[in-house]
Amino acid sequence: MQACDRYGKEQIPVIGGGDLNATASRDHLPQRAWPAANYLARSHKGKHVDDGTAEGTLGPDTDAVDHLIGR
Repeated sequence: MQACDRYGKEQIPVIGGGDLNATASRDHLPQRAWPAANYLARSHKGKHVDDGTAEGTLGPDTDAVDHLIGR
């Protein structure tokens, strides 16, 4: 694997990308204040969790990253 620090020093086109829509379910990672989150953040980065109440709970959508690295 090549280091990223060489990019910008050579005349090679580079495309950078990443999936920034999800996070992992770890306590040491930054957590969003879901009650204060706007609609766009809730609809793209959150999910409804059935906690047995009529309203449920809104929390982070960690399924994709947890699948890759584990819970």
